[in-house]
Parts: sequence; structure tokens; C-alpha cells
Amino acid sequence: MLWLAAWMLMASWAVKAHPTFQAFFQDSGSVMLLIDPANGDIVEANAAAAKFYGYSIPQLQRMTIQEINQLTPEQVAEERRLAKSEGRNYFIFRHELADGEIRTVEVHSEPYDFNGRTLLLSMVHDMTPLREKTEDFWHYQTRLEEMVDAQRQELEASYARQTWILVAGILIQALLILLLLWVMHRRQKLQKSLNGVASLLTNIMNSATGIGIIATDTEGMITAFNHGAEKLLGYRADEIIGKVTPLKFHDKEEVKAQQGVLSRLLGRPVNGFGVFVQQLEGNQHRQSEWTYIRKDGSRFLVSLYASNILNEAGDVIGYLGLVQDISELKASQLALETARNELKATFDALPDLLFEVDLNGVILSYHSAEADHLYVTPDVFLNKTVEAVLPEKPAIVIMTALHNAHKSGQSFGLQYALDFEDGRRYYELSVSRKTPLDVTETPRFVVLARDISLRKRQERQLAEKDQRLNLILEASNIGQWDWDIVNDVMLWDARSYTMLGFKENAFKVSFEKWRQMLHPDDCHAVERLQAHLEDKDTYSVEYRLATVDNDWLWIESRGQVVERDDEGHPTRMVGMHMDVSDRKQVEDMIAMNEERLRTIFEILPIGISLTDRDGHILECNSASEKLLGITREEHTSRRYDDDVWQIYREDGTPMPPDEYASVRALQDHTTIKNQLMEVRRMDGSTWLNVNATPLDHPQYDLVISYEDISDKRAAEARLNLAASVFTHAREGITITDKNGLIIDVNRGFTLITGYERDEVIGKNPNILSSGRQPKEFYNTMWKTLFEKGHWTGEMWNRDKNGSIYAQLITISAIKDSNGSIQNYVGLFTDITSLKEQQQQLEHIAHYDVLTQLPNRSLLADRLNQAMLIINRHGGYLAVLFIDLDQFKAINDSFGHDIGDDLLVEVSKRMRIALREEDTLARIGGDEFVAVLANLEGIQDCEEILDRLLVAASDPVEVQGHSLTVSASIGVTFYPDDQGDADQLMRHADQAMYQAKQEGKNRYHFFDVSHDSMVKSQSRIQREMADAIEHNQLELHFQPKVNIKEGRVIGVEALVRWPHPEKGLLMPADFLPSVDGLPLSIELDKWVLRTALKQANIWHEQGMHINVSVNIGAYFIQHRDFMETLREYVADYPALPPFTLEIEILETSALEDVVNVSLLIWECHELGVHFALDDFGTGYSSLTYLRHLPAKIIKIDQTFIRDMLMDSDDRAIVDGILKLAQAFDREVIAEGVETEAHFEALLAMGCELAQGYAIARPMLPEALPDWVCEWEKSPQCEKS
Repeated sequence: MLWLAAWMLMASWAVKAHPTFQAFFQDSGSVMLLIDPANGDIVEANAAAAKFYGYSIPQLQRMTIQEINQLTPEQVAEERRLAKSEGRNYFIFRHELADGEIRTVEVHSEPYDFNGRTLLLSMVHDMTPLREKTEDFWHYQTRLEEMVDAQRQELEASYARQTWILVAGILIQALLILLLLWVMHRRQKLQKSLNGVASLLTNIMNSATGIGIIATDTEGMITAFNHGAEKLLGYRADEIIGKVTPLKFHDKEEVKAQQGVLSRLLGRPVNGFGVFVQQLEGNQHRQSEWTYIRKDGSRFLVSLYASNILNEAGDVIGYLGLVQDISELKASQLALETARNELKATFDALPDLLFEVDLNGVILSYHSAEADHLYVTPDVFLNKTVEAVLPEKPAIVIMTALHNAHKSGQSFGLQYALDFEDGRRYYELSVSRKTPLDVTETPRFVVLARDISLRKRQERQLAEKDQRLNLILEASNIGQWDWDIVNDVMLWDARSYTMLGFKENAFKVSFEKWRQMLHPDDCHAVERLQAHLEDKDTYSVEYRLATVDNDWLWIESRGQVVERDDEGHPTRMVGMHMDVSDRKQVEDMIAMNEERLRTIFEILPIGISLTDRDGHILECNSASEKLLGITREEHTSRRYDDDVWQIYREDGTPMPPDEYASVRALQDHTTIKNQLMEVRRMDGSTWLNVNATPLDHPQYDLVISYEDISDKRAAEARLNLAASVFTHAREGITITDKNGLIIDVNRGFTLITGYERDEVIGKNPNILSSGRQPKEFYNTMWKTLFEKGHWTGEMWNRDKNGSIYAQLITISAIKDSNGSIQNYVGLFTDITSLKEQQQQLEHIAHYDVLTQLPNRSLLADRLNQAMLIINRHGGYLAVLFIDLDQFKAINDSFGHDIGDDLLVEVSKRMRIALREEDTLARIGGDEFVAVLANLEGIQDCEEILDRLLVAASDPVEVQGHSLTVSASIGVTFYPDDQGDADQLMRHADQAMYQAKQEGKNRYHFFDVSHDSMVKSQSRIQREMADAIEHNQLELHFQPKVNIKEGRVIGVEALVRWPHPEKGLLMPADFLPSVDGLPLSIELDKWVLRTALKQANIWHEQGMHINVSVNIGAYFIQHRDFMETLREYVADYPALPPFTLEIEILETSALEDVVNVSLLIWECHELGVHFALDDFGTGYSSLTYLRHLPAKIIKIDQTFIRDMLMDSDDRAIVDGILKLAQAFDREVIAEGVETEAHFEALLAMGCELAQGYAIARPMLPEALPDWVCEWEKSPQCEKS
């Protein structure tokens, strides 16, 4: 019957195949997508999908599943592998919603045919609420409750949808019976569609593996049991369907209890299966929770959503139950509740303030046991930043702590203060960064603020007490000591040590140590101490103690015995030390000063007289006699108001006595200063500066001083003239002392620098330093000053306002009569305007007017400089040719003004994308060139290239228009690209066009294939250098013979490389990679040294044989070649001349015939022969042969090898032989491989040969035996 019903249901759907499925698809509450598996296009989406993702259905139809799924293709492949290995028929992905939120989803997908097209039907279930259940306790409860509610709502919606699906199926089944006869004739036609739809519905039901779906008839007999139910309960469908009721899975006691509850509620008995369906009569669906028992006996909690299955008449024909395991959910809820209670109890016990804050300082939540601890109420600060609710300083401290915690995870110890109505409170912060659930989540922090106000007050009070005590002790300069007399241990405090210059506890103090530190003349201190211990006298004594500097410090020491034993003997004494050195010095100085003053009084150059209150002169010094022109006796017999003095005013009129400074000072009891007068004598006159001061002294009432200022007045006249020039000069003038401290400046200095005179007196002129001149600049300046006495130059300084100005300055050293420098004078002029004009001209010449970027001229200079640096220090530089895509269209459409603004903004962004040391230049239109220097490798520039593409392609707002361009970038690298600056830019330009052809908005590297070859060559070059350094190469020697005489005439040294990985390498395998490089010179040097060394070994063994060596043109033309060759030949003086022969390619020799000819002559004088190798391959062999004095020419083996078959080659060989004979050259034939070659060469007159027919190249140890065998061989005799 079940199969018949299913067949009828499918047949009824087949009648309206697509519309019925479409209705089911669109009305389903589950998120469903139809996806094209070939490309990931979303073909169809239902309303639930649009609601879930936040896009409209048309928007979803224009998207691909790859745009929604945030996993990479590699991650998707890994998830598919895991699902297969775990036996899952669903996948777990990360989908992005329209608002940017990332959700974890479970996706069930099955392939189906729709109108001949295979599509994936994907059901998407949101798993995010379950995934987020581990979020921390701060918002755990809210998030979990939201998750539970969302799941419950989704489950209820799912139950409703499934119920309507079954109801619709039943209705369609009834309709099918009525229409069965009508549709029979279409059965064959619709059979294929019927099978597809049946499979679709079955798989939709079975795809919900997370939910058990159980259908029963009205008696409770199970009629349907999906894969989800099998997975939950452990039974197979065939064990259940038609055999049992759902009571099989329920706990009997739980069912019995629920029956009792329903019976009391409904007022009638409820038995058996009715406990599940009695309450469905009213609303047709019911949700409840039960304990289910699996086949293995294990128990688990489920959420059961039961609903009626109705026929068309609305009669109940069965029941549908949707079952979901909620064991983990219940466990999580219980754990959450327990944790929440524990957390609340912990928080309530804390006296501190707790806040949750994000990185921007927004306060998200808080906890405080007492509301009055808060600075403001929660409604004021929640969801606002700390800067918005707190004063500036506390806010700064909190934000600092947040950023510290963001970097290191935690932050402790930062403090801040807040002012409350009852006073200021202090808080200490502890901040911890929370671990985010997702990398996209904004960082959050737990902030604990502990009130430390009481601790602060206690610390402040203690500090104040300590400060007062220290101030008292420091002010009194008192040290303390405590003497344990019995154990002879004397404890000094820190001040007792430091007043003597010692560090605290620098040594242990005892009575003996103290006595050793006493001054030898102060032994009375010991006697006073002994007397006090015997209770005969108080202890207060002054003595001297030795200091750390072996000096003496006067100490006043006082003490008192404070403890005695039972017999009255002293056991402990305490006391103090006071530094009285200053007082002692004062006492000594008082005595010394009296004598000193008397001496000074007599030797002073200033005249000094002392009078009584009546003006009688009591004393005068020697200077008085000289200045006034009278003896001391005459002086002391007068009064200062006597009319015998000839004193005149400054204007030349006589000065009456009542104007005398002495008279006025006595009368007015005030000091008279700087009275100028002229004293005339018989022998002339003297100008005096007179000061008179009343004294409070028992003997003297007035002191008069007078200074001879005659010379000073004359000098002042001269200085006034100089001062006028100094003051009114427009140039700045600075005068310093010999130490460089300013002693005067003029008004011109102020006008230029902005500093007034009083602001700079006593300061160093370096207050004007701009920092632009390096230290070497000043070193050179001072060196010139010391050597020449003056220096002139330009420098940049900074004025008072901080502005930089340029000056032309001359500094002169002013010396005294002994030649010692006393002052420096600087005379300077502001030349800033001239410099600015010069800079403007230079800027115009080197910078683009529109973008202010370097132009082509400056770019070429910087690129050449960067290439020089790379040549000197190694590394790479990249040249980027940048062309803006779509710019021309924008420029034509919007005009040049907008186009120019767009260029300026894009150039700024691209410059920001580069590094500080890089150069970006505009070379015209929308074309730019960037130079990236100091790259360690080519890959280092890829990140910069990506930044440039982003910078160029971001939209730009210009005069109300949103404009978008992109960039096509061509890149080439130096020194891999061995060209000059122009060639590098051309190559980058070519690569840029390639980037445009590939689709624009991208970059392209120049000549990638060549780049790979260069890398390979670089590797070979590194390995070759290592092989040369470690002597890992070998020389093999191939004999050269006279085939007519059967005699060995020499050998050719051929290099071989026993490579550790590639085996024995021939020259063709590695020489091309080093040709023309400095490394080739090192290789040639190694071959030369080794060949000469081996020739010397053979010579010592008695075998005299010539050795020829191939030398490259690069080494031959190097300036050190001859010097190196002389050095190597000189190392083996025993070798006969011309033992060494150098072979050079004919083509290399012809590149510089003159120099090579001179070189051959020099080598000939050194005893070294030259041979032209591969002769006949050059373009001008015959023309230049007479210019090259080489003794031997070697016919290229390509002509020898084919001469027996090719008449042209034979003719060439014959011509070379005759040419050599004409120029008196010896000829060797290379590549002789057969006896026929011997005969032909002899017939043509060539007797010297080399080739495999004679011998292959061999190791040097094998050569002596081979020579012996050859010269005795039948072939020699035959020849």
C-alpha cells in the first residue's frame, strides 16, 4: 500500500511536474539553491535563500556559489575529502551574507535532471548559532539564547513546512485517484519525469540527516522513517515501518507521567499513542521535548514537532513527527546557567569595576557591585567611547592600555584619576585582550579598574613623612651611628658614608677602623671617647676623618651611652656625625682674609682711601699716591673737601667741593657711584671714575675708590665710531668669544634671524642650526678657520620662527698680540631669495609641472645612479612602465581640467604605494615610470606591484564625478636585463603593452623565458665559482703530433668539470654561461696556473713537452693580463722558453687586431707562443692574417672532418695551407679522426695534426706512457 500511495503521489506530481516542484521549491522554508555544477552559477533560489543571504532572488541568480562560499578551492576540496572519510552526506562551508556577516552552514547537495539539464539541488542549514556557543561569558548567555531561539524558530518553521508538504502530498494523492483514468494514456510519456520527481522527493526527505522524520497513520503505526531517524535511533526503516508505534522509542515512565498530566488537563483519560496527538486537534501542530531510547539502549533528549496529516476534506489521515537531538543544546544551556551563576557570584564579590571595551574605546558592557563607584550612569556611557564620557587625561590612559593589550595581549599598572563630588579617586588598570571567535571580529578587551585612592593617600602621607625627615637630616647634614661596644661593631647610616665620599656600606666600621681614619693630630678624640665610656665626661668632640679622596673632613661628633650591663659597663653607644668643614674653613679664612685684604689693599690698581665721619683721610693705598700725584703723608693730612684739590667737571669747569662724591656720601649717608672728574697736576691731568660708600665700622666711616679711565675715554671715542658702523650695517654681524659663545650682535642680525640681542647673548650660534649641514661641513669650516684665520661659504640656518634661510657668511678669527684667538666675528647676508630662484629653476628642469613628480631628465639621473649602486653593492632594481587604462576616454569625455585633476590624484596614490627610496616619474600624458631600488630578489617587488594596481584602480572623486581608471604595468629587472637606462625603459614599455594585450589592470615581466635562462646561468656561475675556489676542476691533455715524423710536438690543455650531481661536464656545458664575465678570467687564470704547474712536473720527470692553453678574449683584452702572465711564468723559472703556447680564437683576435698584435709581440718577448684557434671561421681571415704575428694557426675541425667528402672544405684546407706557407706560419689540423685524413693531409703538405684518431684527451698521469707508445707505434714507422 505504501508503494502504491507513493506511486500515485509521484504520478500526480508528474502531471504538473515543473509547476508543482517550483511551488514546493519556492514555498519551502528551508534555504534551497539550484546550482550549475559546471561553473557554479546559481540558476534558481527560493524566498528562504533570499531572506537568509540578504540578496534578492534576481541578484542571487546573477551570482556564483564561489562568490558566497568564503573557502578557497583547496579548502573546499579538503572539506569534500573529510566528508567522504567521515561518511557524511553534507558539507560544512562558510557563507558570506549581503551585510558582510560570515555564517557557518551545513549544505546537502544532490544532482537532478531538469529538462535534460543536470543541476545540484542544495539545501543550506545555518550552523552558526551552534558554532558560536563557546563565546566567552560576557555575552555568552545572550548569544546562546539567540541561537536557541533561532534554532527553535527554524525547527518550528521546518516542521510547518514539512507538514504542509505532506498535506499537499495527501491532497495531490486524492486528486490523483480521481484523475487516474484520465492520465493513464500519458503514463508512458511522463514515466521519465515521474521517476525523477520521485527520486527528488525521496532524496529531499533523506537529505535532512540531522532531523528524524517519522510519519504514522491515525493508529500510530509508523508509515515513514527517514535516514535522519535511522541515524538518531539506530534502527533501519525496514525494522520499524508498519511494525511499531513511536512508543517504542519513548521512556515509559515519562510517557505515563505525561498521560496523567494530559488526563487532568483534558478531563478524560489519555492512553497510549494519544499522549502525542491529543493536543493536535485544536491547532494541528505541537512541539514538546521527550527522552528517546536508541536501539543500543542509550538515552538522549529530543525536540518533537508533531503535526496532523490531512486529506482534501480536512480529515486527519495520519501524523507527522520531526525529531531533533537537543542533548548537546540542553547540556550547553545547563553549563551556561551554571557558569553564569558562578560568574555573577564572582563579579558580585569583586570590589573592582569591570568593563568590556572594543579597540575603538566603545564601552560594550560593565559590572559594578555598587553603582556609586561609577563616574557616570550606565545610560550615559554604554555604547559610547571612553573619550566621549571621560575627561581627556583618563581617556588617553585607558586608550593607551587598550593599544598595549592589543599588541601584547595584556596591560597592567597604568593609572588615572577622576574627580568625584567627594574628592579625587585614583584607579589602576588591568586590561586583557579577548580571543576572537573569528578573524573578522573586532578585538575586544576586558578592563578592570581598581580603586587605589586609599593606597595613594597612604603612599602620599608616608612620602611626606619621609621627605620631611630627609629634609631635616639633609639640612643639618647629620649622619647617625650605633656602636655595639661588646662586639665592636659600629653601624653607620648612609649619610655617614656619603659625607666622606664613600658608597653606603663601603666598609665595615669598628673602633679600630674609626681610629685608623682619624687625623694623626686629632688623637684627643679617642681620649674624649674613653672619658665618656668611663662616665667622666660628655662626648662632644671635633676631629678630622679621611675621605675617599685621601683628603680630610672636619667632623663634629656627639654621642651617649644608652645601654650598660649589670656591672655598669657600657655595651651600646649611639650618636651623630655632623660635617663642620664649612665652619672650619670660614674660621680659617677669617684669619687669612685679614692678611689677604691688607695685601690686596696695597696692590690694587684702583686708588682707595678711608676717612672718618668728618672727612679726614685716615688711610690710602699706593695707587692713590700715583693717581693723585701726592705722597701718602700729604694725603692723610688733608680732607676731601679742602680747596687745594684741582678737580674739574666733564665740561671742563671747576667742580666745587660740595659736589665731590666723598662729601655727598658723608652728608647724605648714601653711596655715590661712577662720578667722573678730571684731576689736574703739574705734570698733566688724569680722568677718574670715583665711587664713595659710607661704612658701618668703628674706625672708618667712608671708603672712596677712584679708577684711572683716561685710556678708556680715548678708546670709547674710537669704539663709538665702530659701534655706529656695527649698529647700522644691513648685514648680520655676530661676535663670539674664543669658546664660540655670542657676546654681541647687531640690528642686522635681528632683522635676519628674528632673535633680539638679549635672547642670544651667552649662547652658541648653533641655536640657528638647521641640521642641513653634516658634521663634516663644520669640521672643514673649523679646520680652515684654524689654518687660514678666516672662512667664507654658504650655509642654511633656522630663524626664530623656525623658517630655514640661506646665508653667505664670512667668519674671521680675532687674535691678540700673542697670536691667540680671542674672538670670532661673523658677517653674513641672507641669500634665501637667490637660493629659492635657483631651486625653482632646478625644480622646473627636473620635475613635472602638473604632478610635481620627477620628469624624464631627473628619472634618467636617478636610474643611472641606482644602476651604479647595484653594480657596486649587488642586488636588483626594477623599472616599471605604467600606463593608465581608460584615461584617454575620461579626458575626452570630461575635459582636460578633470583629466589633469585625475592624474594628480592617481599619481599621489601611486607614490604612497611605493617605498620611501623608490622613484615615481611622469614622462608624459598618462605614462609613468617607477624605479624600485635595493631589491634583494625579483619577488620583492610583487607586493609593491599589487599596491600600485590597487592605488590606480580605486575610484577617484573629481569635481563631483566618480572616475575609475586602472594601470597596465611592464616590469624589467636590472642586472638581469643587461641594458642601459633607455633600454631598460624600452623593455619595460614593451612589457606594459603585453600587459594591455592580456587584459589591462595587471603587470607583465619582460622576457620571462630569457629570465629563466639567466637564472640557470646564474646558478652555473655560482657553482663554477665554488669549483674554482675549491680546485674541483680538472685538466685533460690531448696530444699534438707530427704525423710525418711520428713525434709528439705538444699537448693542448682542455678543462673538464667533474660536477657532483651532473657528472663530468664538457666545456660546452658551462663555458657559455661564464663567457664575457669576470668569472671567465678566474677560470682562465686557473687553467694557466694548472697547465704551467703540470708542465713543470713533466719537466722535472725528464719529459720536455709544450703545453697550449685556450684563453678567452675577455681575459686577453683585460688590463691585468700581461702582469698576470708574467707572474705565472716567473713562478716556474726552470721551464724552457716557449714551453707555453696560448691559443686564441681567430674571431676574438680580429675584434681588436692592433692591440692583439702588440700583445702577441709582448708574449713572444716573454717566451710564450701564440696560436690562432678555429682558423677559417672569421669573416676576414685572409685580410688580417698578416697583421697577427701568431706562430701557429689551427685549421677549424669542421673543415677537416668533411674534407674527404666535401670538395669545398678540401679546397678551403688547401687554401689555408698555402696561405700559411706564404706567411711563414705553422699549421695544425684539428679534428683528425681517420687514417685517410692522415694520408690526405700529408699529401697536401700538412704534417701537424690533433684529433681522436691520434688520442682522446687524457689525465696528466697517463700522458708519459702514451707518448712512449706512440713514438714506437707502427703508424709512426709507416708515416
